[in-house]
This record gives sequence, structure tokens and C-alpha cells, in this order.
Amino acid sequence: HREMAATFQTLTVKKLMVFHPAWGYLTERYGLQQIPIEVAGKEPGPQELAQVIEQAKQEGIKVIFIQAQFSTEAALSVARAVEGKVVAIDPLAEDYISNLRMIAETIKKGF
Repeated sequence: HREMAATFQTLTVKKLMVFHPAWGYLTERYGLQQIPIEVAGKEPGPQELAQVIEQAKQEGIKVIFIQAQFSTEAALSVARAVEGKVVAIDPLAEDYISNLRMIAETIKKGF
């Protein structure tokens, strides 16, 4: 816990844009906020995608985190629109503790 807290404490941006909101416990525990792209478990339509892009611009978000298990099309559209990038993180990796450390470092490096 201390290692993760120290990693996230250094972040100046506390909002993560994610395709699928799988990070609720992690973000809540460490004072972060996840902003999902998907709508009701589905790819966003054109209107929802435009709203997500506008929110990303307003929040200054340049990194969109995705999971390998989901489509990347919407995340790539958002990243292009905000001149950002897509970064993959995997909540289902086998070694849970090592994976949490890797996720924390990936999120930190994403900013």
C-alpha cells in the first residue's frame, strides 16, 4: 500500500481516462478519478464520443488507458482528437502484486 501511495502521490493530474471503468477500487483508494469512455458497457456513439473528447480537452487529459480485452477504436479516436496517446494496462495479469506495481508505474509514466 505505501509503495502504491507514494507512486500516485507524485501525480499532478489525478484524473485517468479509461475505456472500461475497471479501476474503481484502485482510483478511490489512491485519490484518483477514472473517466470512462464506454457508455453502459458499449462503445460510445458519435454524440457520446464527442462529449468524451470535449471532456478530455477540458480536463487536459492526454493519456487514455485501455485494457487488451476491449476494443481500442474509441480510445484511439479520443487520443487523436486531443493529440494524446493510448497506453495499455492489464488488470487480469497472473501475478497480482507485481501487476499492481506495473500498473502504478504505467499510470505514473503516462503523465
